[in-house]
Amino acid sequence: MSAIDSYEHEQIGFVRCPMRHSMFRDGRVFDRLPVYRLLEDVSDEEALSGRAGDILIGGGSGEASALRFSIPGIFRLYTRLPEEPDSVQELPIKSHWSADEAFMFGIGFEALGWNPEKQPLLIWLAEHLIAFLARAYPERYALLIGEFPPEQDGEIFTND
Repeated sequence: MSAIDSYEHEQIGFVRCPMRHSMFRDGRVFDRLPVYRLLEDVSDEEALSGRAGDILIGGGSGEASALRFSIPGIFRLYTRLPEEPDSVQELPIKSHWSADEAFMFGIGFEALGWNPEKQPLLIWLAEHLIAFLARAYPERYALLIGEFPPEQDGEIFTND
């Protein structure tokens, strides 16, 4: 059972990630990872964390560890200028990925166009996620996009 199954959540889609290496003894490899919206707060665990409304890629022990995107935090940070330029803003992304998972996912995302020399992986994923959420669930997310739309198109995400 995945760690996510202990909490109220809904699966809202998948993100493609053509992995070349397996994280499992049986040799399974992912070609996509589930995307969930939390429906309740989750205390900080080893495999996942977040508040109701946050988005997770992966879900814990039964699959990949989670990568959490705080909503509306990622929209504020990546689509509009901060209101106070000198203020320190906490990154609204928390990774529970191990170093091995991050390496294997990174290789998969490179195959989809991520370039580690141009942009950190978490920011590249956040921009794709913002575009996907606004396109797939406009009534909930499109109004959160500020004056600077994401540079990525969100095409690595699907809601089926």
